[in-house]
Amino acid sequence: MENNVKDLLDEAEKEIFAISQQHLKQDFILVKDALAESFDRLDELHKKGSELRGLPTGFIDIDNKLAGMQIPIY
Repeated sequence: MENNVKDLLDEAEKEIFAISQQHLKQDFILVKDALAESFDRLDELHKKGSELRGLPTGFIDIDNKLAGMQIPIY
């Protein structure tokens, strides 16, 4: 009976692990594409001439520490 319980627990653990792995799938992008997007963003920020890299929050102290709210680009 003890082996049956161990087998059942092992199977349950495998199933739970498989479910958790489904949510970890990520889409990978080429480094050259990521760099191109980053350089485009830096160029845009440079042309804008703003001191903030992100969106202003309206809270000056927070904006100064965080450089504005940072929005991920995917």
